[in-house]
Amino acid sequence: MRAYQKTILLLCSLAVASGQTLMAREPSVLTLNQAVDEALANNLGLQIARLDPVIAEGELSAADADYDPELFAAASYSIRDAGTTYDETVGSESDARTYQGGVRQKLSTGATVTLSTTLNRNDSTALTNIGSNLDYESNVGLEVRQPLLKGAWRDYNLAELRKAKSGLNESKLTLRKQILDIVQQTEQAYWDLAYAYAYVEMQRSGVKASEQLVAETESKFKANLASRVELLQAQSQLASDQEALLLAESNLESVADTLLVLIGGFQSASVEDIPVVTTLPQKFPSLADYDSVWINALQASEDVAIQEEQIFQYEQDAVTARHRKRPQLDLVATGAYIGLDDTSVDNAYSNAVDREGDRWGVMLEYSMPWGMNEGKARLQQAKARVEQEEIRLIQVKQTLRSTTRSAWRNTNVGLSRVELTQTTLDLQEQAFAEAQAKYQRGLISFREMLEAQRDYDQARQNHLQSTLQLMKYEVDLSRIDGSLMARHGYEPLNNN
Repeated sequence: MRAYQKTILLLCSLAVASGQTLMAREPSVLTLNQAVDEALANNLGLQIARLDPVIAEGELSAADADYDPELFAAASYSIRDAGTTYDETVGSESDARTYQGGVRQKLSTGATVTLSTTLNRNDSTALTNIGSNLDYESNVGLEVRQPLLKGAWRDYNLAELRKAKSGLNESKLTLRKQILDIVQQTEQAYWDLAYAYAYVEMQRSGVKASEQLVAETESKFKANLASRVELLQAQSQLASDQEALLLAESNLESVADTLLVLIGGFQSASVEDIPVVTTLPQKFPSLADYDSVWINALQASEDVAIQEEQIFQYEQDAVTARHRKRPQLDLVATGAYIGLDDTSVDNAYSNAVDREGDRWGVMLEYSMPWGMNEGKARLQQAKARVEQEEIRLIQVKQTLRSTTRSAWRNTNVGLSRVELTQTTLDLQEQAFAEAQAKYQRGLISFREMLEAQRDYDQARQNHLQSTLQLMKYEVDLSRIDGSLMARHGYEPLNNN
């Protein structure tokens, strides 16, 4: 009795261990949303593309830095020693030291405001004298230089900054486009793999049916109920089905590799790992009317938004070129308080603060290149580029409209085709079942039964292909009308 109990316990433990091993080896199913999540997180192309807005933001910061305050400082020292000349004119020696510092700020009007201070120290001594003539001169002043023609006002001076902001927006739009492209490619690759699994399963069932047919034909041949030709045909069909299964399994691995590259699977998985995916869907949502699809497509198009940003950037180039064609006319206004003292620097600055002396001035500066040829050429070039990009925008919208119409039409036809292939499949399945029954009773020839099987297999393949194609059409349409991210549970991306 104890031996019997031990045997039962041993068998139970082996069964549990075997079940645990099978559970451990059973691969988990990779859902479509999980595949999209993996692609968004691990796709190397996206990781590269995500750095483009960072680079573009650096361009914006560089353009904005043109309006940062600028500190400056300078110092100079000179000495002069003049001895007695040949006619015994009294000689002298002197040294001069100048220190200057301040801050300079550029404004959006093109004006440059400079606040500075200068200290001059002069010490001169006649060679015949014992004493020296030492004095300090300080001044605290303000200078404003405002262009009046070339380089004047906000329209010109903020053009580069506006262009840099537009470039940043363009880089974000390009990244958005790449994200959606990866999601689209990932879903299509996912359904390709689902189709590949279904096709392999179909070929396996075909091999099983052919094996069963060969066994039945061999039995009939031995009983003189089937000819040798029929047996050879059954064996030939089995070999053909086995070859088709081999090719289907090889294609399955290739399609799996495509998906693994998109989701970054090769970074962690071995090349032997093939994801297990869900089956192709059997139910499909209804199709929205074309007008609403077109409106959504126009609003969601990254190509249209990118082209509009490029037009804006070329318009800023035209603004810059238009200003550079103008002559240079600057208004310069200066003013400073001056302090003099022959004892110390502090006293000199105190006198300047007390406004003991001052200096004021206004100046106009004018310059103009002869003929203004370069400015005219640049302006003509900029205008032509703006016009060129505006025409290209019309072309982009035209292409988008054609693509939207084609995607909507394909999806509409695809829905009808799936229904028709499903009906054909149901009928061919019934026809094949009846042919098998008739062949077993000897009512039809082997060739007739074989043709029924081939028609049934072709109907299965047509239905699989139509289902796969419809899924791809739906993905394409959702990519165009902006609903692709919502399709996978994400918030829709916008063009801002």
